[in-house]
Amino acid sequence: MYILLTQMESHKDTEDTLRRDSAEADRCSICLNLKKAAKATSSVLDELLAPLGIRASQLGVLNQVSVLGSPTITELADAVVSDRTTLTRNLGPLERDGYVDTFAGHDRRVRMVTLTEEGRELLQRALPLREQAEQTLIRRFGEEPWNDLLKHLDRLTAIVRKG
Repeated sequence: MYILLTQMESHKDTEDTLRRDSAEADRCSICLNLKKAAKATSSVLDELLAPLGIRASQLGVLNQVSVLGSPTITELADAVVSDRTTLTRNLGPLERDGYVDTFAGHDRRVRMVTLTEEGRELLQRALPLREQAEQTLIRRFGEEPWNDLLKHLDRLTAIVRKG
């Protein structure tokens, strides 16, 4: 009986240590914290975009198609820092709803993306909502910390992309 109790206490100590270590790892994890911050900030924009029927991630795609002209899928994935599978998942509803067209490039293996007239109109309606969401976040966070955060995020993205 004593051995069983000792083993149970040892197991509980191990579980407590693991729980503490996991909580500390979560608190310090850059990936987890960036993901949580992105999700939280995206929800502000998602709420504003809901009446337009798109999400923040899709707005990012539409915006980059506008900026790049008629990018290839690979160029667009790179611009939105996404893998092709995730990009394709975001493009699907945009194409279905008539906001973008995809077509074969000069090489039939290369797919290109372009905004339709409906996509340009949607983007014109969505950009002020993005600005409204950002102003809300800046007001809550503070302008100076916001600008510092953007500077550091740009730097982090560049560093990680360089490998």
